[in-house]
Order: sequence, then structure tokens, then C-alpha cells
Amino acid sequence: TATSHRSRLGAGLVVGEVAVSLMLLVGAGLLLRSFVKLLHAPAGFRVAGLVSMRISLPTVKYADQAAMRAFVDRVVPAIESVPGVARASASMLLPPFVSIVAPYQTADGPQRPIAERSFAAWTGITPSYFATMGMPMLAGRAFTAADDERAPLVTVISEGLARRAWPTGSAIGKRILIGRFSGFAEVVGVVGDVKNAGLAQPPQPQAYTPYAQRPWSTMGLVVRAAAGDPVALVPSIR
Repeated sequence: TATSHRSRLGAGLVVGEVAVSLMLLVGAGLLLRSFVKLLHAPAGFRVAGLVSMRISLPTVKYADQAAMRAFVDRVVPAIESVPGVARASASMLLPPFVSIVAPYQTADGPQRPIAERSFAAWTGITPSYFATMGMPMLAGRAFTAADDERAPLVTVISEGLARRAWPTGSAIGKRILIGRFSGFAEVVGVVGDVKNAGLAQPPQPQAYTPYAQRPWSTMGLVVRAAAGDPVALVPSIR
């Protein structure tokens, strides 16, 4: 009786192990399929040919906004002069994770306290950012060098933010207050949405402002190679 019981118990354990193994294999297959799907999901920009780096400016050397602007004004053209580089630009944050969000308020909408306003992802960029990333300009224009700290405040917003803020009309020429900026910025352009909350999540509304109008000590450099492997450019960029 003991031998028979032990045999049935062993058989039951084998069946259980096979069932668990099958569950693990199925789970691994689904996970792999999801991963492959994410790798091929449209990101909203041309991924191929890009390489990015992070820069943190030491506050001792770059203690004010003028010093930060001067650094970016030097480094971006210098990188664009590197053989094999097609374009270069800088951004405070790069997709697919734009972790800074800011409340916004439209000039022609109900005026609400800052705690009651809707939020949008936000980042500061240099003028060539959209061209470097391969993001489509849907309306208006991109930033130029003239959109500096002496110029009126301007912004480019994503298609999603344009639909949310002005669902029945064009956003171009409208004014919007982003975060704790000192005043309303004019919307001069609308760009396509990008995956900015992770590849598995839908794009969040996003606002872009000229880096010169609000410098930041930490930023990302993004470089597009003219041809070949963009990683091969890293030593020269560094």
C-alpha cells in the first residue's frame, strides 16, 4: 500500500511539474512576443541612425543660465562638424521617457488655479531637434535661433495637446501658459506625437520650448548619422 501510494504521489508530482513547465513556456512566449511587438511599435520619430548621450553641467562652472546657453551654443555646432554627423541637437529629456510634466493654461480658456490645471509633458529643445529626430511638423514652424532669451515666449506642441486644448480649431497663434513660466507663450508649431510615457503606453500631450528661453543643467544630446552605424561616432562626439 505504501509503495502504491508513493507511486501515485510521484505521478501526480510529475503531472504538476509538466503543467507548471507548460505555463512557464507559454508565459515566456507571450512575454517575448510582447517584447518584439514593442521593439517594432511606431515611436513617432525615426529611430534608425540615432545615437544619444546624457550631459550634466557642473553647477560650479555653469552657475547661471548664460553659461548654460553658451555651452549648448558651442557644443551642438561642434558635434555637427564631426565627419559622419548629419544633424545634432539637445533636449532636456528624450523619448520614450519624458518624465517632466507641467500644468498648462490656455489664454482663451477658463482661468483655473495652478492646482486645477491639466498636465502635459514638457521639455526644452534646441532649434534642430525635430529635424534631427525625424519628427513630422504638422503645422506652423519649428524653433529658430531667433527664438532666444530676448525674444517673445514661443512653444511647439504635440498633436495630442493641440487636440485637447483646441479641439475645434487650429492651435497656431494661440497662447498657452506652461508650468511656472513668466507669461503666455505663442504656439508657433504643431508636431506629431511621440511615445513619451514608455513604448507600451499611448503618447501623452507634450509641449516643447526653446532651450534658450529656459536653460537646464542636465540634457540629452541626440545625433543623427549621415550613414552607417551611429555608435561609431561616439568617440568623436565625446
